[in-house]
Amino acid sequence: MITEHIRTQTHRSRARSFGMPATLSCEEWEQTIADFNGLCAYCLNHPFQVLEHFVPVSVAGTTATNCIPACFQCNYKKSNLVGAALVEIFGDATINRISQYLKTRESAGNTTSTLQQPRWSTRPKQTRYIAPRLEEKQQYSIQELHENLTITLADLARASEITPKSLNRILYGDRVTRNLANKLLLVLSKVYDRPLTIKNVTGINLYK
Repeated sequence: MITEHIRTQTHRSRARSFGMPATLSCEEWEQTIADFNGLCAYCLNHPFQVLEHFVPVSVAGTTATNCIPACFQCNYKKSNLVGAALVEIFGDATINRISQYLKTRESAGNTTSTLQQPRWSTRPKQTRYIAPRLEEKQQYSIQELHENLTITLADLARASEITPKSLNRILYGDRVTRNLANKLLLVLSKVYDRPLTIKNVTGINLYK
């Protein structure tokens, strides 16, 4: 299971790889999730699925003033857009609303927001985790997703709710059903914290 503790660790690691600030704590991130009622900050409709950097991580890092929850669909549309291009996609009202929220995080000193108290904690007491490193791009291969994993294949199969045999069939190019592939890609999306689908992952051999 990908916890918010692991998610924040992963993104702090990414920010450090760019030489950017990496200060977002699990508590701060859980507060942000709670402030948006567990929903995507952009559409306010779908449950959040990823940690989204409002300004690209390579520019502004992973901090409480730059991170918001997003669904896969909005995260994909957002990409690395900023400024007028971002307003064109989501509208001026949405971008102003998010910008104002992030300013409240800054004025609060990156500590607990006054909007709403966190309703849950997913942080394990002691967890050691090596964040996966994967270049951000438009398309990936199932082989590189496999090679960059930092969890065991047994854990991946368990989280995907597929058998180890079925997992190996997907990873090594045997024909599989779309349902099996989608189950695996949903979990890999959480592991790498980016949308991964049949459309942007090559090397998966589906039955026609």
